[in-house]
Amino acid sequence: MQIKIDDILNTFRSAAGMDKKKILLIGLILCILVYLDASFILKAQLSAIAHLSPRINKLKKDIAGLDKELRSARELKDKGTAAVKKETGQAKRIIREEEIPSLLQDITNIVNKENLKMLQMKPRKDPKAKEEAVAGIGVIPVSVGIQLRGGYHALGNFVNAVENSGKLMLVESIDIMAEEGDYLHHNARIEIKTYVKR
Repeated sequence: MQIKIDDILNTFRSAAGMDKKKILLIGLILCILVYLDASFILKAQLSAIAHLSPRINKLKKDIAGLDKELRSARELKDKGTAAVKKETGQAKRIIREEEIPSLLQDITNIVNKENLKMLQMKPRKDPKAKEEAVAGIGVIPVSVGIQLRGGYHALGNFVNAVENSGKLMLVESIDIMAEEGDYLHHNARIEIKTYVKR
Protein backbone atom coordinates (compact mmCIF):
# COMPACT_ATOMS: atom_id res chain seq x y z
CA MET A 1 0.00 0.00 0.00
CA GLN A 2 1.49 3.28 -1.09
CA ILE A 3 0.78 6.58 0.51
CA LYS A 4 0.38 9.27 -2.05
CA ILE A 5 2.04 12.62 -1.59
CA ASP A 6 -1.20 14.35 -2.47
CA ASP A 7 -2.95 12.70 0.48
CA ILE A 8 -0.23 13.91 2.86
CA LEU A 9 -0.45 17.44 1.51
CA ASN A 10 -4.23 17.44 1.87
CA THR A 11 -3.88 16.39 5.52
CA PHE A 12 -1.55 19.33 6.22
CA ARG A 13 -3.88 21.76 4.41
CA SER A 14 -6.85 20.63 6.47
CA ALA A 15 -4.83 21.04 9.70
CA ALA A 16 -3.76 24.53 8.63
CA GLY A 17 -7.39 25.41 8.13
CA MET A 18 -8.08 24.65 11.77
CA ASP A 19 -9.16 27.23 14.11
CA LYS A 20 -6.36 29.20 15.85
CA LYS A 21 -8.05 28.54 19.20
CA LYS A 22 -7.91 24.79 18.66
CA ILE A 23 -4.22 24.97 17.75
CA LEU A 24 -3.48 27.04 20.86
CA LEU A 25 -5.46 24.59 22.99
CA ILE A 26 -3.53 21.63 21.60
CA GLY A 27 -0.22 23.48 22.13
CA LEU A 28 -1.21 24.38 25.70
CA ILE A 29 -2.15 20.75 26.46
CA LEU A 30 1.21 19.57 25.06
CA CYS A 31 3.08 22.13 27.19
CA ILE A 32 1.20 21.02 30.31
CA LEU A 33 2.03 17.36 29.56
CA VAL A 34 5.72 18.20 29.07
CA TYR A 35 5.74 20.24 32.31
CA LEU A 36 4.04 17.42 34.30
CA ASP A 37 6.43 14.87 32.84
CA ALA A 38 9.48 17.00 33.71
CA SER A 39 8.32 17.90 37.23
CA PHE A 40 7.02 14.53 38.42
CA ILE A 41 8.09 11.59 36.34
CA LEU A 42 11.49 12.77 35.09
CA LYS A 43 12.36 14.26 38.49
CA ALA A 44 11.57 10.97 40.24
CA GLN A 45 13.59 9.02 37.67
CA LEU A 46 16.61 11.33 38.02
CA SER A 47 16.35 11.14 41.81
CA ALA A 48 16.33 7.33 41.68
CA ILE A 49 19.34 7.34 39.38
CA ALA A 50 21.17 9.73 41.72
CA HIS A 51 20.54 7.35 44.65
CA LEU A 52 21.75 4.36 42.62
CA SER A 53 25.00 5.99 41.57
CA PRO A 54 26.79 5.58 44.95
CA ARG A 55 25.55 1.99 45.19
CA ILE A 56 26.81 1.23 41.69
CA ASN A 57 30.21 2.74 42.52
CA LYS A 58 30.37 0.72 45.76
CA LEU A 59 29.48 -2.48 43.89
CA LYS A 60 32.15 -1.73 41.26
CA LYS A 61 34.75 -1.28 44.03
CA ASP A 62 33.60 -4.49 45.77
CA ILE A 63 33.78 -6.45 42.51
CA ALA A 64 37.25 -5.06 41.77
CA GLY A 65 38.38 -6.00 45.30
CA LEU A 66 36.96 -9.51 44.96
CA ASP A 67 38.66 -9.94 41.58
CA LYS A 68 41.95 -8.88 43.14
CA GLU A 69 41.51 -11.29 46.07
CA LEU A 70 40.52 -14.10 43.71
CA ARG A 71 43.61 -13.53 41.57
CA SER A 72 45.75 -13.46 44.73
CA ALA A 73 44.17 -16.69 46.02
CA ARG A 74 44.71 -18.40 42.66
CA GLU A 75 48.35 -17.30 42.59
CA LEU A 76 48.85 -18.51 46.16
CA LYS A 77 47.17 -21.82 45.39
CA ASP A 78 49.24 -22.29 42.23
CA LYS A 79 52.40 -21.36 44.12
CA GLY A 80 51.56 -23.73 46.99
CA THR A 81 50.59 -26.60 44.67
CA ALA A 82 53.75 -26.13 42.64
CA ALA A 83 55.92 -26.08 45.77
CA VAL A 84 54.25 -29.17 47.28
CA LYS A 85 54.51 -30.90 43.92
CA LYS A 86 58.20 -30.02 43.77
CA GLU A 87 58.78 -31.41 47.30
CA THR A 88 56.68 -34.58 46.97
CA GLY A 89 56.83 -35.29 43.25
CA GLN A 90 53.07 -34.87 42.80
CA ALA A 91 50.42 -32.27 43.55
CA LYS A 92 49.07 -32.53 47.11
CA ARG A 93 46.25 -30.57 48.63
CA ILE A 94 46.63 -28.99 52.04
CA ILE A 95 43.34 -29.30 53.88
CA ARG A 96 41.53 -26.79 56.08
CA GLU A 97 41.00 -27.43 59.77
CA GLU A 98 37.32 -28.23 59.28
CA GLU A 99 38.26 -30.97 56.78
CA ILE A 100 40.01 -33.15 59.41
CA PRO A 101 36.96 -35.49 59.76
CA SER A 102 37.03 -35.99 55.99
CA LEU A 103 40.75 -36.82 56.17
CA LEU A 104 40.08 -39.39 58.92
CA GLN A 105 37.35 -40.91 56.75
CA ASP A 106 39.81 -41.14 53.83
CA ILE A 107 42.27 -42.98 56.09
CA THR A 108 39.50 -45.33 57.24
CA ASN A 109 38.55 -46.03 53.62
CA ILE A 110 42.16 -46.95 52.84
CA VAL A 111 42.24 -49.26 55.89
CA ASN A 112 39.06 -50.99 54.71
CA LYS A 113 40.31 -51.24 51.13
CA GLU A 114 43.48 -52.99 52.27
CA ASN A 115 41.51 -55.41 54.52
CA LEU A 116 43.25 -54.23 57.67
CA LYS A 117 41.71 -54.11 61.11
CA MET A 118 41.85 -50.70 62.77
CA LEU A 119 42.36 -51.01 66.50
CA GLN A 120 42.62 -47.30 67.25
CA MET A 121 42.88 -43.91 65.54
CA LYS A 122 43.65 -40.66 67.39
CA PRO A 123 44.10 -37.30 65.71
CA ARG A 124 46.30 -34.98 67.78
CA LYS A 125 46.90 -31.32 67.37
CA ASP A 126 49.49 -29.86 69.69
CA PRO A 127 47.90 -26.73 71.27
CA LYS A 128 51.38 -25.21 71.55
CA ALA A 129 52.21 -25.91 67.91
CA LYS A 130 53.36 -22.84 66.06
CA GLU A 131 52.31 -22.01 62.57
CA GLU A 132 54.81 -23.27 60.00
CA ALA A 133 55.27 -22.38 56.36
CA VAL A 134 54.81 -25.24 53.92
CA ALA A 135 54.90 -24.36 50.25
CA GLY A 136 54.54 -20.69 51.17
CA ILE A 137 51.30 -21.28 53.09
CA GLY A 138 50.88 -20.84 56.86
CA VAL A 139 49.86 -24.20 58.30
CA ILE A 140 49.67 -26.07 61.61
CA PRO A 141 50.92 -29.68 61.92
CA VAL A 142 48.42 -32.36 62.94
CA SER A 143 49.37 -35.94 63.79
CA VAL A 144 47.14 -38.98 63.47
CA GLY A 145 48.13 -42.04 65.48
CA ILE A 146 46.79 -45.34 64.12
CA GLN A 147 47.05 -48.89 65.42
CA LEU A 148 46.39 -51.52 62.76
CA ARG A 149 46.44 -55.29 62.48
CA GLY A 150 46.99 -57.09 59.20
CA GLY A 151 49.39 -58.70 56.79
CA TYR A 152 52.79 -57.26 56.03
CA HIS A 153 51.97 -56.52 52.38
CA ALA A 154 48.60 -54.96 53.29
CA LEU A 155 50.40 -52.66 55.74
CA GLY A 156 52.87 -51.69 53.01
CA ASN A 157 49.99 -51.00 50.59
CA PHE A 158 48.33 -48.87 53.28
CA VAL A 159 51.46 -46.74 53.73
CA ASN A 160 51.78 -46.37 49.96
CA ALA A 161 48.10 -45.36 49.56
CA VAL A 162 48.34 -42.78 52.36
CA GLU A 163 51.44 -41.12 50.96
CA ASN A 164 50.09 -41.15 47.40
CA SER A 165 46.66 -39.75 48.24
CA GLY A 166 45.63 -36.35 46.92
CA LYS A 167 45.88 -34.78 50.37
CA LEU A 168 49.20 -33.94 51.99
CA MET A 169 49.87 -36.82 54.40
CA LEU A 170 53.28 -38.16 55.39
CA VAL A 171 53.97 -41.36 57.30
CA GLU A 172 56.26 -40.07 60.02
CA SER A 173 56.93 -43.37 61.82
CA ILE A 174 55.87 -46.98 61.69
CA ASP A 175 56.45 -49.76 64.24
CA ILE A 176 55.55 -53.29 63.15
CA MET A 177 55.38 -56.01 65.80
CA ALA A 178 54.94 -59.68 65.03
CA GLU A 179 52.10 -61.46 66.79
CA GLU A 180 53.26 -64.58 68.60
CA GLY A 181 51.76 -67.70 67.05
CA ASP A 182 50.35 -65.79 64.01
CA TYR A 183 53.01 -65.29 61.37
CA LEU A 184 50.63 -63.80 58.78
CA HIS A 185 49.30 -60.88 60.80
CA HIS A 186 51.21 -58.06 62.46
CA ASN A 187 50.32 -55.20 64.77
CA ALA A 188 51.49 -51.79 63.58
CA ARG A 189 51.61 -48.34 65.12
CA ILE A 190 51.71 -45.66 62.44
CA GLU A 191 52.09 -41.90 62.91
CA ILE A 192 50.76 -39.85 60.02
CA LYS A 193 51.59 -36.17 59.85
CA THR A 194 49.53 -33.69 57.91
CA TYR A 195 49.20 -29.92 57.82
CA VAL A 196 46.04 -27.86 58.05
CA LYS A 197 45.27 -24.30 57.03
CA ARG A 198 43.28 -22.21 59.45
